[in-house]
Amino acid sequence: MAEKGSHTVLVVDDDPGHRGMLEALLGRWGLAVTSAGDGKEAVARVCERPFDVVLMDIRMPDMDGIEVAEAIRAFNGKVGILMVTMYEDEAYLKAALKAGANGYVTKQ
Repeated sequence: MAEKGSHTVLVVDDDPGHRGMLEALLGRWGLAVTSAGDGKEAVARVCERPFDVVLMDIRMPDMDGIEVAEAIRAFNGKVGILMVTMYEDEAYLKAALKAGANGYVTKQ
């Protein structure tokens, strides 16, 4: 998606439909949106350039959101990380916050 705004968001989701929906919505709000289809790609993107916020699915294959949050925090302690989840598993969400996520929103 073309980057438009001055605030940068990295959207990370292994589901192309969810990723596309978030890209479109955030783009309409005037944000500069970049996307990644998995955790490894997300970590690589964060290492390439700064983002204001990472909006990330919490459950992905290979690297889940917790592992990605830890890797991002090790590289950049300032970026905002919001997890997006369909699951309200309290223990899992607490683990995500402990790993460095600033908060979460549910897909409902």
